[in-house]
Amino acid sequence: MSAKFTNQLRVDARVECCDTNQCNTGVYNVALSEDSWNGKQCPSCVSTGSCGTDLVNCLGTQDQCITVTGGAPGIPTVTLKGCATKAACDKTLC
Repeated sequence: MSAKFTNQLRVDARVECCDTNQCNTGVYNVALSEDSWNGKQCPSCVSTGSCGTDLVNCLGTQDQCITVTGGAPGIPTVTLKGCATKAACDKTLC
């Protein structure tokens, strides 16, 4: 899966899930792809507040616009917006 939130923040990831105790001990290598702009643009944001009107150019097979919102105890909620592959947008990543 791949997502690009700003020109400086891009994530290429491999997601592996398992359901037994201590089964996630493996370490995987992920190669960053060298894709070029595919003509699509999406809103771009990495913020703990409101998002502006910036756009980011999508790369390669990033044909979806994505919004990711998350947080943890004691940390403000963070919103990320940008481009993503369909795999990144699937509700069931594994």
